[in-house]
Amino acid sequence: MSAPAPTIVDIPSELLTEIFRLALGNRHCRCDTRTNIQLVCRRWRRVMLDSKSLWSQIVIDVKDLADETPPWSSIPSQFCGPDVSYISQCVVITHGHPLDIIIRVDVPKHFRYDTLFSLHEALSVLQLHSIRWRSFFCSGPSWVFNKGVIESFIDRDDLPQLERLSLVVNADSGQDLAHLLSAKIELSESLRHLNLNFPFPLFDVAWANITSFVGGFDDHTHFFQVLSGMAALQTLHLTHIQPLGAEVPQRKLTLEALNHLKLSKCALSAISSIADNLWLPALQKFSLLKTETHHHHLTKACAVEAIIPKMADSLCCMLKRSGATVGVLDISIEPPIESPFLVQLCARLDASVYSLRVEFSADYKRPQIAAFLNQLTVRDKAKSLFPRLLELELVGVNPDYGREALFKCPGLERLVISRWEFGGKGSLTRLQKLRLRRVRFQGDEYDDQEPESDSLAMSSLALTLSKLRFEGLDVQWLDESLHRPYQDWVSGDVDVLEDARQYIPISV
Repeated sequence: MSAPAPTIVDIPSELLTEIFRLALGNRHCRCDTRTNIQLVCRRWRRVMLDSKSLWSQIVIDVKDLADETPPWSSIPSQFCGPDVSYISQCVVITHGHPLDIIIRVDVPKHFRYDTLFSLHEALSVLQLHSIRWRSFFCSGPSWVFNKGVIESFIDRDDLPQLERLSLVVNADSGQDLAHLLSAKIELSESLRHLNLNFPFPLFDVAWANITSFVGGFDDHTHFFQVLSGMAALQTLHLTHIQPLGAEVPQRKLTLEALNHLKLSKCALSAISSIADNLWLPALQKFSLLKTETHHHHLTKACAVEAIIPKMADSLCCMLKRSGATVGVLDISIEPPIESPFLVQLCARLDASVYSLRVEFSADYKRPQIAAFLNQLTVRDKAKSLFPRLLELELVGVNPDYGREALFKCPGLERLVISRWEFGGKGSLTRLQKLRLRRVRFQGDEYDDQEPESDSLAMSSLALTLSKLRFEGLDVQWLDESLHRPYQDWVSGDVDVLEDARQYIPISV
């Protein structure tokens, strides 16, 4: 007699936890999904409550739902604050488990007592469990920081286990951010990752313990002074160095452990001017990112010089002198991608790069994208750009509906085919991994329109990629629809190639 078929009751608890995690998505709040899971049966409720990781990320979203209402309007403000009872439930359920705290304050930049009170109430509950805080992220207008909301909770003695700290002032703050905090704050020695977009002399940091840093510097002297104490630094995201015209200190700076350098547009000119003084022997990853909001953007115009080929020469000479071999290149800087700077940089890093990621914003037009894809397409083995390219990721961000510039460009399919055929079967120079991502920020303009994932699934590109996947190419194509953080629903990713299976002939 055959054994009875397993039922849903027999699903292991670990698998159930992962199913619940996918069902909840990014909803870290009291929601119908979280409640309904617990109502299915006693076992599901027990698994849900025993899975502390499903409750350990506490997100506090504070928003004025009527923040666009003119001040002269009679429409009352619809204030949306934290759910303190839910937060209290989370800290009890997760007792003994690390907590990750995220605070996002999206209200008008003028001060609000109701917002300040709600934040104090929620943080007071969390402070009773501050010994378990693993990460703390806070973004909001400047008054959130200078009214004592933050400095009361991030002192070293209050957060002995804090590993990640991120404090970001919103771009609409018009105050002098150097006076945000009333006194210097000593941060925990357990801190490893630090992200600040305002002056960090306000903090006493154990720089020798920092492995990841995001921020900028007031001048070159400050840059050398701080980084000389970062012996363990592995990832540096430099947003700016001000002022760009200051005299460069004649001193050598070696960052032995740094393997990933990220530069925002505002940092390019400054870092190239001090390249002769930098040694980065362990550098393997190099990223050119979009302009990050920092305090000089908030208070005065950031002096950014034109991006010129000379900067590429300076950066590449620094890498060559350091003995570094950059294998991973990430380009998500604003247009133009065909600038002489990027052309020169790609040419200088051509032989070593094996992994390339390029992000195209909505500002890119099809001719620009087509020209770049054409450069990557292999036609002559002796002259191809990035001949050792094994991994490629292309991202299209917020494309205009109906005017897809990247994924409807014929050059993309030609590029993939040429890279797959480059070197022949079994070649070490053949493309091995391909990632395509189409990211749309869901808003009112999409509410009454059908997504294009269905049409993309029946495209020639999708059918070609499906065929290459069968032949051995590691490929994934996701259509991601990002939603506002205050909505109580989740718009999941669409796997375009999975949808394309229905259009593939059986013979393929």
